[in-house]
Amino acid sequence: MSSISFEEAYRRWRNKARKFSRTSLLDAAFRAFGYATPRVEGIQHAPWQLALFVKWVCQDKMMQSGVAVSEEEALQLRQDLWVLGQDVDGLSGGARGLLLFRQIIAQQLVFQRTESYGMFRDAFLVAGTEPNSNLRRKFVSLIGMSPESYMEIGFLIFALTRGFPQPALNIQHLERSLPSINCDELIAFLSLFSANYQELASFLQGLPDRVKKSPVEYFETPALCRFPLRKNGDSLASWHPSVFQRAIKSRVHMMIKDDGTAFQKFTQVFESHAGRQARKAHGALFLDEIRLREHLPQGSRCPDGVLIYQDSNVFLEFKAAVFDESAEYTGSEGWLQRKTSHIQEAIKQGIAASNGVRQHGTLGADHISHQNDYLLVVTNSHALVSTGTQLEQMLPSGSLSWFEAASTLTLERVIVLDVDSFERLTRYSEENCCPVDAILDSFVSRNRDISTALFLFEQHLDFLMIPKYVCSEIGSWVNSRIPTP
Repeated sequence: MSSISFEEAYRRWRNKARKFSRTSLLDAAFRAFGYATPRVEGIQHAPWQLALFVKWVCQDKMMQSGVAVSEEEALQLRQDLWVLGQDVDGLSGGARGLLLFRQIIAQQLVFQRTESYGMFRDAFLVAGTEPNSNLRRKFVSLIGMSPESYMEIGFLIFALTRGFPQPALNIQHLERSLPSINCDELIAFLSLFSANYQELASFLQGLPDRVKKSPVEYFETPALCRFPLRKNGDSLASWHPSVFQRAIKSRVHMMIKDDGTAFQKFTQVFESHAGRQARKAHGALFLDEIRLREHLPQGSRCPDGVLIYQDSNVFLEFKAAVFDESAEYTGSEGWLQRKTSHIQEAIKQGIAASNGVRQHGTLGADHISHQNDYLLVVTNSHALVSTGTQLEQMLPSGSLSWFEAASTLTLERVIVLDVDSFERLTRYSEENCCPVDAILDSFVSRNRDISTALFLFEQHLDFLMIPKYVCSEIGSWVNSRIPTP
């Protein structure tokens, strides 16, 4: 078959689906989500394609009525959606190499990550601010409840609706399980995250891509993240627990990024939190930004801290800014370059610090003579890039030409990791007396061999069988405030 446009491929699929009723199609998709566990056999059900299935069924206004779809017919529609990309001209937007691989796996990773208290980290950090802080007041005004209530309601609903197939939750039972939450807060939470089929269809029909289809839809983050809970009368159920996790975290992101004052405060809170995690690292001297500046030339760029080991300086830069979701699945080198500007800025700070401590000379002869400096760029959301070397390969040629390679800090030792992975790293280091730089050394060595290289730093932590710790503060708070379902 000759190549066709994405728009034409969509129309062909939509016309096949139009003879069935929307309700029966969405019911079939919901049942199929019930088999999509985070394990390998569940991932084979391609839940990301199911999410696109739901989106397209809801967006078509002609799909109101029709005959009920059978399981076999629904499965065929899913198969048609799966192979749709094979016939589309330019589906990947010109992506190639690592960028193409990244584009393909981006949406799959949403459904592979296991559950974690980390979904509540941002709300937890807001909860720790002063009662009248602008950040907290902004949270309450936009979310409709305190960050404490947000975490309590969110965790209990998550706990009661997780499972495969998805268990249903009676809303009245939920009200009885949360005696400390007032009715208005629960209503506000449900209005943020739950929708019946008609409400979901109305939201999705309001998106710009309902009229003109773009290949990016085939790779994008599931639109179900806006309403991850299916409402059916007095009953609630989660489309998929991984989608609910992402929704809980991303809603706080959306609130913070649009208010400059609130975001500035959140940045301070996030950096303080990351600094506390850094102090857990075993066997290292930790210098925060203020103390590190004392060992740099005046006016020099300075990262947020450094872990000083016998053989390595591990510079740290904490980035509270949230990635534009389009940066996760873009096939455009130029677009990725623009959306990773803060990572590139962090690398410049790392270079300046690595060179600066040697120029200034006050850090100590042993530390100045280190030849294996590292830079850890700790981000507040997944960047889907783990090393400076990877980033260079995915950006337009020459984008990192300003990088002055030196024996002390090279691109392969620039490591980008999300805050979940950073917490895993430092807590494991603390509890097992394992230096952080030893784990970083093993990651760099592994990635030099194409047969053992890993795309993400978190995969290296998994390979080392490092437990999926989250900040113990969050776990303790959740366990103390929320009854076991």
